[in-house]
Amino acid sequence: MISYHLREGLRNISRNKLLAITATFIISISMMIFGIFLILFLNLNHLHQSWAERVQITVYLKEDADESNLIEIIGKEKEVAEIFYTSKEKALIEFKKELGRDKDILYSIGNNPLPSSLDIILKKEYRSSESVEPLVITFKRLQGVEEVHYGENWVRDLTALLKGLKITGLFLGTLLAFGVAFIISNTIRLTLYARQEEIEIMKLIGATKGFIRGPFLVEGALQGICGGALSILLLYGFYHIIAYEINTRFPGFHPDFLDPSLLIQICLSGLFLGFLGSFSSIERFLKM
Repeated sequence: MISYHLREGLRNISRNKLLAITATFIISISMMIFGIFLILFLNLNHLHQSWAERVQITVYLKEDADESNLIEIIGKEKEVAEIFYTSKEKALIEFKKELGRDKDILYSIGNNPLPSSLDIILKKEYRSSESVEPLVITFKRLQGVEEVHYGENWVRDLTALLKGLKITGLFLGTLLAFGVAFIISNTIRLTLYARQEEIEIMKLIGATKGFIRGPFLVEGALQGICGGALSILLLYGFYHIIAYEINTRFPGFHPDFLDPSLLIQICLSGLFLGFLGSFSSIERFLKM
């Protein structure tokens, strides 16, 4: 029975080659669009995690601040891993190095304008905006503290972007899933109408719905999994083109491709959507 369904499903595809190829190609393009979005999201997420690992709080001190007392108070916080003190003099030396040839402009200023500071390294489990922001509020209230910074703007912006991408991805994935199922459903429907008389004869001689349904389910599943596999090939080619451009413009940054487990899921999703689309079409046809 399985070999019959498989053989008949392949025969249906061979009878309507152009239609099957067109449907498979459209499915692959739809799934490739979602794959591109998935690559974008995963790379931004990796970037977010990488930046989060380097999150630190910088506390700038007032002129009369007691740095030893502040280091002792701040060091008691459970989130703090290390504290590095930078004096006004050391800050000026480092700033001159950054200025390079333009360091002479500092001589016109006179006194050292830079404040002393504390660079606070957090433990890994607390390197997130949810953990950092309460600490920043606490540190700002300490006596002798002038300002507190931790790169809050890019942390908030990137976190908001990732949340937006998750919502967009859910909407896009749902839309494309319906689109793929609709394409396969209509492709199978055209095949059903082409073989309407044959199916009617099979029903008259006592063929069960499962026997009639089988080859069309195989046809839809094959189109879906072939579309998924083709989308991976297109996605791989697109990725290499974009990765080359990124490496040319930003040396050292290499975007990640999808994990093998995700690639398998794309193929299986195509198979499932193909099966679902063909099942929907044949069920409506058999009720007519």
